[in-house]
Amino acid sequence: MHAQIKQGLVSVGIYRRVSTPGQASEGYSLDDQERVCRDYLDRAYGPGGYTARVFSDEGYSGKLGFAKPDSSPRKVRPGLSALVAAIAQDEISVVIFYRLDRLSRNARVWLEFLHEYVIKRSITLISVQDSIDGSTSIGRFAAGVLAMAAELFAEIGGENVRTALRRRRESGYHTGWLPYGWARDGKGSGNG
Repeated sequence: MHAQIKQGLVSVGIYRRVSTPGQASEGYSLDDQERVCRDYLDRAYGPGGYTARVFSDEGYSGKLGFAKPDSSPRKVRPGLSALVAAIAQDEISVVIFYRLDRLSRNARVWLEFLHEYVIKRSITLISVQDSIDGSTSIGRFAAGVLAMAAELFAEIGGENVRTALRRRRESGYHTGWLPYGWARDGKGSGNG
C-alpha cells in the first residue's frame, strides 16, 4: 500500500503553504493545514505509525517552483525546495498536503514534481481535501487536472486584478502606495 521505512514507520513530508504572511494567522492557516494532514495520517497509519517532517512556505505564491538539488535558488519556494531535497535523499516516502493548490498553482511545476520526484521515486502523494491518492494512475490523472484548474484560477484572478487597476487608473484614481506627504481624503481618491 504505502511505502515504509525499515523500522516499520512511514516517513512523511507534510507540506503547507499560504500566499501571504497575513494568511499564516488568519483564514486557513499553516497550523490548520498541518492539523488536517496529521488527522489524516493518524487515521491512515495510526498514531505513532509514522514520522513526519513539516515543510512550510509562508508568503510564497503557488506559481513559484522549487530548486532542484545542487541548483541555484531563483524565484523558488524554500519549503518546497527542502521537500524536494528530502525526497531526493530518500528521506521521505509519503508527501501529504491539505489541498493540491497548496502544493502548486503552476501546471509545469506540478508536472515536473510529479514525474521527477513522485513517479520515479515511488512516492505516495496524498491531497487530503481533494481525496486524491497519487499512488494510482487515476489519482495522478485527477491531480493533473486539478493542477491545471488551479493554474487557470490563479491566472483569471490575476487578469481580474489587472483589469480593475487599469480601470481605476483610467478613472483618475491612484492605484499604488501614496507618495510621501500625501494622505487619503476619506473619499478614496488619494488626493492630498
